[in-house]
Amino acid sequence: MFGDDEIKAFVRLDDDFIAQAACRGLPTEWWFPTLGMNVLRTPTLKTAKEICSSCEVKQLCYEYGVATDSWGIWGGVTLNNGYPTAREKGRVSSDS
Repeated sequence: MFGDDEIKAFVRLDDDFIAQAACRGLPTEWWFPTLGMNVLRTPTLKTAKEICSSCEVKQLCYEYGVATDSWGIWGGVTLNNGYPTAREKGRVSSDS
């Protein structure tokens, strides 16, 4: 039913990092706007990404967002269906 790579991906989907995330307890809509991705041009985008920049689990967060085909800000990177948006592609690096 599942190949070895798919099984490994399931094993890696551990969300324990959330307990250590700098964003824990802050307004969710800063990272996941309710009016669509265009809302990300508001000042909350800057605030959310500043919080992400100093987070000790931002790499795990980014990897989780990619692995789960998520949208919103994950590890300081704006994702759409698990992929960095066109504006973000140039800034994504191994230390995202």
